[in-house]
Amino acid sequence: MTNRIAAAAMICVALAFGDLARGEAKWGSDVKAAMAQAQKEGKDLLFDFTGSDWCGWCIKLHEEVFSQEPFVTEAPKLFVLVTLDFPRKKLSAELTAQNRQWQQKLGVQGFPTIYLLDAQGRPYAELGYQEGGAKKYMETLNAKRQIRVRRDEALAAAAKASGLDKAKLLDKALSEIDPAVAVNFYRPTVDEIVKLDEGNKAGLSGKYELAVVMADVQKEMSAGKIKEALAKIDAAMTKLKATGQLAQDLLFLKAQALYGAKQLDESKKTLQEALKIAPEGNKVQMIKTVLERAFPAKEE
Repeated sequence: MTNRIAAAAMICVALAFGDLARGEAKWGSDVKAAMAQAQKEGKDLLFDFTGSDWCGWCIKLHEEVFSQEPFVTEAPKLFVLVTLDFPRKKLSAELTAQNRQWQQKLGVQGFPTIYLLDAQGRPYAELGYQEGGAKKYMETLNAKRQIRVRRDEALAAAAKASGLDKAKLLDKALSEIDPAVAVNFYRPTVDEIVKLDEGNKAGLSGKYELAVVMADVQKEMSAGKIKEALAKIDAAMTKLKATGQLAQDLLFLKAQALYGAKQLDESKKTLQEALKIAPEGNKVQMIKTVLERAFPAKEE
């Protein structure tokens, strides 16, 4: 009997290690539960936006990385793993709603998309499929995770500072995070930077107010509220006393809104104005391309 028990125990151990070798890392699907676990265990979150039963690159990522060493053993030490699936097969209404909500919040437009977030659900890095296997992928994940480490170090330093010094440290904390993401997920920090740099003395309030305007305008445009979007842009131009690159960015945004409202002549004029206001601006080539494709010269 003792030998049978020992043999059974060995089989269980073998099966457990067999699952590990096959890459049976533990993935959850409940975001709230994952966040609670991450907070309890002092880990970050890894969101995998995938189409598990149809997306070729998603399946390839799973086969080459998620089911292989060292991801299977190393990733769960740092991250709570969460699958946000968009399969052909039907999911529960609750899970479908949750996945779509996070897709919209993070602006995910393609699969696979991997997001790294802190335990509070604040994203700090994004990546997708990467060649090179699991070892290389883990190296990338470790490097991306350092963004959060540097963010937290800067936030800790900012907590001990004041005035423009604090604003600069807060900006440093967000410097490796996409401005659109910062506006949506770090809004209190963004608002504090704007307040501390009143008058745009350090060039920070303008930077973040532009990001805020862009986020708000995109929401208005998505809702079909073009007049409201244009009003926000005009108000920002006045408030920020926009010139140079800042003015070009706002005018480019305004041209988009006008084009969406089918005010084509006004959209073209606004793009031309954007070119003149910052001839060496970083959107010049983009504006020229839009003018050529959206407003081709009429033949005589």
